Amino acid sequence: MERRAVLATERFLSVRVRNYRPSDEARLREMHSERCLPYKFPDIENPEFVAKIVVTDDEDNPIAAALARKTVEIYGLVDSSWESPAWRFEAMVRLHEAMRHEVGRMGYRDAHAWIPPQLVKSFARKLRHLFGWQADPWPSFCRKTGY
Repeated sequence: MERRAVLATERFLSVRVRNYRPSDEARLREMHSERCLPYKFPDIENPEFVAKIVVTDDEDNPIAAALARKTVEIYGLVDSSWESPAWRFEAMVRLHEAMRHEVGRMGYRDAHAWIPPQLVKSFARKLRHLFGWQADPWPSFCRKTGY
């Protein structure tokens, strides 16, 4: 192995993964500012952050961090043969408001709905115009945790 590769491997072996500590916040703010990220620095102490992990160098200085904020995914199910479209729409209005209040009371500040491609044209428009949802301009990615 090349000497440079050996040194890089040795240096990498000195990094450590650990839970976030409040003393890490200043460095994380610096990292956020240096990257000119298009969102404000999060309130890390907010209890909606359910996991906070940092990677540190050999002097225990944070060099990377990941914060997991709780959110909720909404699944909608409607009997398309029940009564009339107007009645189904009224059921959706009531369901939407009840679910919005319920997840809000549980501490979730946002909800996500992934719409099947064949329903985007019709249903996504209703979500936006009638229920106040918005399409997120950032692409969404999903990773199964393996648990």
